[in-house]
Amino acid sequence: MLWISATLIKAIDKIYDPVEGGFFRYAETSDWQVPHFEKMAGLNAGSVLLLYQVNRETQNPELKKAADQTVEYLSNTLYNAEIGSFLSFQQADTSYYYLKKHRREKVDQPLVIEKIFTDSLAVTLNYLLEVLAYTKNTSLEKKVLSSLDFLAEMILKNENIFHYYSIPKKEWRAKSGLPDYAYLAKLFQQASAKYQEERYRQAASKILRISRREYYDVEKQIFIDRQLDAKDYEYLMGMNAGFALGLMGESKNNAGKINTNVKPLISYFSGLEELLEERLWDGNDWELLERYASFLSAADRFLDSGNNP
Repeated sequence: MLWISATLIKAIDKIYDPVEGGFFRYAETSDWQVPHFEKMAGLNAGSVLLLYQVNRETQNPELKKAADQTVEYLSNTLYNAEIGSFLSFQQADTSYYYLKKHRREKVDQPLVIEKIFTDSLAVTLNYLLEVLAYTKNTSLEKKVLSSLDFLAEMILKNENIFHYYSIPKKEWRAKSGLPDYAYLAKLFQQASAKYQEERYRQAASKILRISRREYYDVEKQIFIDRQLDAKDYEYLMGMNAGFALGLMGESKNNAGKINTNVKPLISYFSGLEELLEERLWDGNDWELLERYASFLSAADRFLDSGNNP
């Protein structure tokens, strides 16, 4: 935990915006000296959760301050009150972020993209639902609930899920892909369990129904993306973790009997660490680590339910 705390302090020093709050997307050099100044909603929501979790174990005012400021950044810059939803990201602008506070006030902020991407919003809300356990920020919770309702309305009013919402056009557009369904399956399972709202349960059920129709491979007994390489196990592992969590949530709403589709999802990827062991321990592929962490979370919950793959 101390190592994680030290790494977070380094991140705050190098890729955090102390003026307006929020973490930049990543550092472009190994010495962390050159930030990539784009700010992503999902990354910042995940950073807030990690900051609060670590601060609970190792009290550090710097961690809490960065978490609180990042919540404010998300709630102000990356939230559209008219639509009632969190947005996806703010574009990079190198020259802007090198300005001092008094200079920034005289120029326009970097552009916030006027699209709400389904997968990005689902990831953001998945993190923020967990963040609510660490803060009594009622304003944040209202924004989370409004964003959930924004997604639920789209899901329940249409037969298929859309990939993004155009704010200028005020309409949903583009066919969604596997990540949209996977992240939504996890999100509405979590939202339904937390708030016990019927519309969230219905949204979760509908997502899983369409996902089975569009993406479930009966032979492999996993959800696949037919437009991509079927052997991209890392990607599929992360996606199927979301579906596994969604299916377990559905099972809980049906007399607690675990859905028979869950066990094959866990079993299929349970030996993947042997193939990826070197990369896992190297610790440099953060995308892989995030996907593996999602899978471990789903597997742990499955095993805790009294089942054995």
